[in-house]
This record gives sequence, structure tokens and C-alpha cells, in this order.
Amino acid sequence: LMIYIPEKRIWIDKYEVSWGKYIGELSSIENEYTAVAEYEDAVRYCNKYGFRLPRVDEWEYAAGKGKYTYPWGNESPLGPAEQGEWRANFDTLAGNVDRDGYTRQAAPVKSFEKFSSPFGAVNMAGNVWEWVQGKVLKGGDFLSSGEDLKVVNSREGKELDRNGFRCVRKQN
Repeated sequence: LMIYIPEKRIWIDKYEVSWGKYIGELSSIENEYTAVAEYEDAVRYCNKYGFRLPRVDEWEYAAGKGKYTYPWGNESPLGPAEQGEWRANFDTLAGNVDRDGYTRQAAPVKSFEKFSSPFGAVNMAGNVWEWVQGKVLKGGDFLSSGEDLKVVNSREGKELDRNGFRCVRKQN
């Protein structure tokens, strides 16, 4: 499922690539968790289907439309939303253990849908770091601090076990 972003003339995955999509098997709940991959494997996966990893500017625009601090807006992720719901899966080493519903692990790809980006892309903050072109990681993960969840924050890519990805394609 992809979302169109007219300003960038791209389609972007609504969800992080799940294990089910990655291995081509959709039969169990475990397969709905984010696939973790090294950079070259993520590139290979996207290319296999005629897609590519997003550029930094495309990812950031899809996450915050060029005006938001976080995908859900400018409100801090360091507390629950008005209804007592957490906006992202993050910071489990600094006291957010269990409060967001996930204990030191990634959440299913459809979690936190209520706090998606302005375009409807889910989990663009927290959960797993996401590969973008140039071996850059965006979005933070379930061990990240709130600072890592800011749309404009990036870090140099390292082959960790918490890196996922989503694909994009240009409008035809």
C-alpha cells in the first residue's frame, strides 16, 4: 500500500516493509513486524519491485510536510497524547518501558497509525531506524530518545539489528 505525495511526485510505502512482505509469506502475526535489513539488502528489495529507497528530502517531506517537528505535528513525544495514547514506540531504555505497549522491541508495522505523518505514512518516528539513500538512517527506533524522532534528525547508517526501510517510486 503506497501513498502519493504530489509535491515530490512520488509514491511512498504507507508502512515499513514487514517481514511478511520481505520474505513473501503473509501467514502469521510475526510477519507483520518490521523487517530489519542491511542497507544493500534494502536496496536490493526495493529494486526487485521497481522501487528505490527514498532520498533524505523525500523521507523528511513524507514525514513532516516540511513544517512539522514530528510526523504527528509539533507536540513532544515525551508524554501521551490527550487520550493517554503514546505517539510512537521509543525510549524504552530511559523509562518508557511498557507505557507505549512494547517492551524493548519493535511494534507491528500498523501500530501508532493514529499518529501517522500528514500524508498517512505510519511509524515514521520510533519503532525502527529507516534506511534512506546514501546509507543514512531516519526516524529513530524503539531505543531512541525523543530527540531522534524529529523529522530533520539523521544519523550515519550502521549495520545494526534495528534498521528497517520503506520504498518509493516516482509518479509515471
